[in-house]
Amino acid sequence: MPIIAHNAAELAIRPFADRFVEVVQSSFKDWLEGPYASQMQTKAFRAQVVSNQMRANAKRIFDGMDGIRVESVPHYTGLLVGRDLFIRMKKADKKLLSRNYPTQNALASVDQDRDLLGGLARLELVYQLNDVGTAIERIVLLQRQKQSVVWMIDLFGASPMAQNVLPFAPEPAGEGTSVAKRIMKPKRKSDSEKKDVSTG
Repeated sequence: MPIIAHNAAELAIRPFADRFVEVVQSSFKDWLEGPYASQMQTKAFRAQVVSNQMRANAKRIFDGMDGIRVESVPHYTGLLVGRDLFIRMKKADKKLLSRNYPTQNALASVDQDRDLLGGLARLELVYQLNDVGTAIERIVLLQRQKQSVVWMIDLFGASPMAQNVLPFAPEPAGEGTSVAKRIMKPKRKSDSEKKDVSTG
């Protein structure tokens, strides 16, 4: 299972952290200053334009730099850092989850139980917009397991390079449970509990 510890990932990406921020910010600036922002009809179109520009700007920014390059592998394009990390660049929602149409490839890309790239750890470089969609609010590098964030490193919008690791129960010795099975999910109120609150 290609899970990488947050401290190992931070060490690997530290030389490029400021450039990651530059890739995202310059791409959103391209959108704002381009001919289509004032005519935007759907948020999906904006996300597609910014995604395109992130690839184009990453190629320009990392051109000739040692240890990182834009790479296309079957079904995915992203940043290859060293020989161990593959980073996709995506827009995220308020929970820091990227959104894709749920094709088999999209679902597989966030399932760390599946080794899709010969042992490469798969990460996401994601950005959040402010509530009105006019500015970048946050840029985060993270590793995701299905619908949960395993760990994250804030690059912009919080303390730079601050490590925010979600608390996991330690894995019981010898049981070999996956990260997905160890994630605690918040308890939801039942319909009867909601009625008691509303009528109380």
